Amino acid sequence: MWPLYILFNKNLKAEEEAALSKRERSSFLESYPHEKLSTNGKCSVSVLPSSYIVDVPHVNQLYSWDCGLACVLMVFRTFSINVHSIESLAELCCTTRSLSIEEISLLILSGEYIAIALVDQYKLSRSWLKDVFISDISDINSGYTGHYVIICGYDTETDEFEIRDPASSRKHIKISSDCLEEARKSFGTDEDLLLISLDEIDRKRIRISPSLQLSPHVKVGSFCQI
Repeated sequence: MWPLYILFNKNLKAEEEAALSKRERSSFLESYPHEKLSTNGKCSVSVLPSSYIVDVPHVNQLYSWDCGLACVLMVFRTFSINVHSIESLAELCCTTRSLSIEEISLLILSGEYIAIALVDQYKLSRSWLKDVFISDISDINSGYTGHYVIICGYDTETDEFEIRDPASSRKHIKISSDCLEEARKSFGTDEDLLLISLDEIDRKRIRISPSLQLSPHVKVGSFCQI
């Protein structure tokens, strides 16, 4: 079985590529072989078809919460990986309930997980809006804007989480647990959270502060491991 986080990352990359700016598109065209371009700088008919559809098998979700699993299963079947069903994929997710902010902090403190969370971008980034790369920042509070961030650290003394926000120019961002809670529980997020186990990753490449080690007397429950 392919690791689900690889497919997740591929999907995010596809979304990013779909949102390329005009400048990035121009750079792409400049690097594209000129012999494959027409005189007006656009791809010729001989290069790209007028229509193209990938034959992706359709899979219906079974419940209100498993649309993501159904999409993963459709991708699997596109690559002729037919050893899984929605039920077997669902077994990888040990819970479909929401995780409290306290549970997330314990999982991060254990040093065994990082998380990808769907948040409301405006509610998350209000404290550093000047660093957010959004085309029309004046309208950012007009409605919900879904955005993915990585939760990779937690400090018990300050009750702050460290995150990686791809929309910010700053690498290290710390936000209060209240701010994260508000952003991830905003209407539209469905409190979506992807926990990624670090067991298979070279731990030497991950810097874990000794002060943030989980007490040996605290046990972390079993959650979705990807």
